[in-house]
Amino acid sequence: MHGSPVARELKMPRVMVPPTPGILCALGQLISDLRHDFVETHVVAYEAMTETEASARIRRLTGRAEAHLDHDGVARENREMEVRIDMRYRGQSFELPVTVDPVKPGWGGNASRPLPRVAMVSGASRGIGAAIAETLLSAGWNVSLGVRAPASSRFSDHPDALVCPFDALDPESERAWVEATIARFGRLDGLVHNAGIMIPKSVLDAGDADFDMIFNVNVKSPMRLSQHAWPYLADAKVGRIVTVASLSGKRVKSASSGLYAMSKFAVVALGHALRQCGKESGVRSTIICPSFVATDMGNALAGRDSNELTQPEDIARIVHMVLELPVTASISEIPVHFSVEDCYRHERCLFLSHARDHPCREYRRPARGG
Repeated sequence: MHGSPVARELKMPRVMVPPTPGILCALGQLISDLRHDFVETHVVAYEAMTETEASARIRRLTGRAEAHLDHDGVARENREMEVRIDMRYRGQSFELPVTVDPVKPGWGGNASRPLPRVAMVSGASRGIGAAIAETLLSAGWNVSLGVRAPASSRFSDHPDALVCPFDALDPESERAWVEATIARFGRLDGLVHNAGIMIPKSVLDAGDADFDMIFNVNVKSPMRLSQHAWPYLADAKVGRIVTVASLSGKRVKSASSGLYAMSKFAVVALGHALRQCGKESGVRSTIICPSFVATDMGNALAGRDSNELTQPEDIARIVHMVLELPVTASISEIPVHFSVEDCYRHERCLFLSHARDHPCREYRRPARGG
């Protein structure tokens, strides 16, 4: 449309017009990189801005960017992200864009200080889950808590906690929870599978509905959550999955615990399967198998003084320790008992071979009665 006037102004005697000029525009659009710009306006003096607030705003923007690129189907290895803050001196009439590291913004002269790590914890309304949340927050972690009733959570007003609706029987709530976590914190370092139910029925008394219910909550939901969270855990320096299972995943102690034990054996297997999946990526998986814990469920089943049982804070300390281990320390299982377990015990013999086809063989000999 403007070719002739431009050519006349430049004294060009001939203008070549391709028969389908729109193709070149379409081709350029197809081969150019995708780009999204996200902006958040916040006018504040530099000395009044804290590192926590600056980091939270950056995480919110980068989380939105990651979500859009996920939707666009852009592989993580093909992504580039740049964070800029428009700044000016007092009295200056224009801003200068200052590029900052999205992982270590370095606000207030703390450039070497890493951002807090982030963990998702399911079943965090009370008991073990709430104790894990308390312990991690006290240790400087940010936590994203999955609960059925977020409004009643005591962590709702905590500045370093995100409380999200989560229902193990609703797969969509799992996806939404992971997306909300990334949108808020921009990263994920740990996933703690803590939610679970107990149906005290033997395998002779349990029906199909009982089986479906307990396996949906105790096994299928942790598997789906792990699938949604895995890409972000793999991006972390040390991604960790901790599954709070049970000693019922190692032995069947009574007839009435049979159905429950089946689900816990399955979730222990899930933890080991995840451990194998993370062999190359560095995502480590650990299963914690406690006996009776002084929670509402544990107190009802144990028939003992709750002070004699393992405390939720004990399990929380173990979870915290596992989450902070380096990638070179991979622990598969941690059985925990409030006294001395009289039903489950095993002796382990380890044989090492230098043969190429069998570099390491392991043999377990169950103890009698185990």
